[in-house]
Amino acid sequence: MLVHNVWYAAGRFSSLDNVIDVHMANLRRKLRESTGLDPIETVRGVGYRLRAF
Repeated sequence: MLVHNVWYAAGRFSSLDNVIDVHMANLRRKLRESTGLDPIETVRGVGYRLRAF
């Protein structure tokens, strides 16, 4: 919803289309380095969710 409401509200496409994917990849990397776990799950066509361990 965030991507749709922020970037696609005006019906535009730009080089920022993958900004959330990049941030999620960085967050995943930092979590793996600090905890050894990857609690973020990608839900295709929907977005992301946190897994309980």
